[in-house]
Amino acid sequence: MRFIEVDDYYREVFRSFPVDMGATEKLFSFIRKLMRFLKEEMGKDLMKVI
Repeated sequence: MRFIEVDDYYREVFRSFPVDMGATEKLFSFIRKLMRFLKEEMGKDLMKVI
């Protein structure tokens, strides 16, 4: 996986948030989605390299 793919994922997540969603809720939602992405898509081996 390349870093550009991770950046694309981040953009996709932010675009998915409703316009009226509060900043705190966006932050917590993003962190949950990020942790899931790191676990399921990147895996422990790649995270060790990064």
